[in-house]
Amino acid sequence: MRAVVRLARSLGSRSISKSTHDADLGRQIVWVVGGVGTMGRAACLAYLKAGATVIVNSRSKGQLDTLQQDFNNPDNLLCVNNSLRPQSTAEVVSDVMRMTNGRLDHVVAHSGVRFSSHMGSRHLADMGSLDPANPPGGSSGWDLEPHEFCQMASVAPALHFAASQQLIPYLLKNKNASYTFVTGAMNPSMLSSHVSSSAVRGIASNLVTTHMDSPLCVRELCVNLSAGDLKDCLTDSNETEDILRIFRFCGMLGEVLAGMTANRRSGGRIELNSLVDLQRLRNLYPHNEVINGLPSSPYQLPV
Repeated sequence: MRAVVRLARSLGSRSISKSTHDADLGRQIVWVVGGVGTMGRAACLAYLKAGATVIVNSRSKGQLDTLQQDFNNPDNLLCVNNSLRPQSTAEVVSDVMRMTNGRLDHVVAHSGVRFSSHMGSRHLADMGSLDPANPPGGSSGWDLEPHEFCQMASVAPALHFAASQQLIPYLLKNKNASYTFVTGAMNPSMLSSHVSSSAVRGIASNLVTTHMDSPLCVRELCVNLSAGDLKDCLTDSNETEDILRIFRFCGMLGEVLAGMTANRRSGGRIELNSLVDLQRLRNLYPHNEVINGLPSSPYQLPV
């Protein structure tokens, strides 16, 4: 089955307003892998605000429609109603590359930047922010059948392997291209999630090493923070406030990603272990504020 591709009007004729302080990504095409969840939406908005054409894919047409509507149907957002899982990756990539005349400048691949289910599990699950390998209230994983464990633990690694295998050849045609992995903290108490996250980080680490001397800039941003790290910053434990804090954190992380992409020299592995690290990265890679386009809380992150 061929990918169903939705392009709002024409590429680049009307887009989300761009700040004059942003690094120039206006002529760039960015594919955000995993762009319909909370973290992915923030990344999409950051690149849209920088003037880039953003590609985002999902099997859920409803999530893509919501993304378009929430961002006021920008012309530079290209939505692809299909998955990058191995069985469809080559077809989806081929279809999209025909639409862009083979042009792709940057890939941002998000995996595992999620927060524990006790922080508004119903709301976060609706936004794609919970690990599908760990449904709320699920066991540690040792009660699974072996084939169930293999299936659940291999979904994300297989997707990211297939995506990088298909997308990197297009990036190598561009001397200023980049591939950025955004990986979340591993949860050793949840077996399949821990194995899955470890495998994705292994893929990212290998590509960083493989392309160390390549024209392609490959980086991994390791987000080693949990919901508890964000919760410590709250003065109110109300669930709604927790969710807004997560939105704010993801918005700031989106800003950092766009700033890194514009920098193009920040390859390698970058660790984010605290909110102080987040502020440091925001200072190193400044970008127009994303928070204005996302639900936000009235207070600032401490620095």
